[in-house]
Amino acid sequence: MRTIFIFIILIILVNNKIAYPYSKHYQRNVSQDNIQTDITILLEEAIELYNTGKKDGKFEASTKLFNKIIQLDQKNVTAHFYLGEINFLKMEISSIFRKKKYGDIACKKFEIVVKLDPKHHKAHHYLGRMYHMSPIWYEDLREKAIEEFKIALKIKPESIETLRYLAMAYEKYNDVYNARIIWKRLLKLKPDDKETQERLKNLSK
Repeated sequence: MRTIFIFIILIILVNNKIAYPYSKHYQRNVSQDNIQTDITILLEEAIELYNTGKKDGKFEASTKLFNKIIQLDQKNVTAHFYLGEINFLKMEISSIFRKKKYGDIACKKFEIVVKLDPKHHKAHHYLGRMYHMSPIWYEDLREKAIEEFKIALKIKPESIETLRYLAMAYEKYNDVYNARIIWKRLLKLKPDDKETQERLKNLSK
């Protein structure tokens, strides 16, 4: 009887030893799956709030959600990008005294995005625009601005918006030769674009 009792105890111990780590592993996987599900739901909600807030310049609710997502997943490219875009938009509509604050945050967010995802066209495009405006607040970053626009165009060669900003950047820095090349490239994509036609005409004078 004693032998049978010991045998039963051994079976219970062995089963627990095998099952317990498996249970922990299972629980951990379930937990990770739940977090990913939560992030997906939060992202959808945050983007919806962002789109609603964009109409009247109110981003408090979406900003809180995007920050919460980053707390759950520090490498979430989408959340970082939207926070960058929010602060970029705030910068554009703010007084001169608050522009630098929002500009700094936007720049940092876009820099995080391109580190996490080097082929993120929009983040490179926005960085080009930030650096293009930067001499107002920082050292002259004209070379970095042009570099970011070029990277964005390697990712998306027919981006009308990026081509336009690159051409304007060359104009701003008095590089007429390259400005004309980019405006001509843009004109091939949009032959009826009056602004492009006018810019080329002025550069030919």
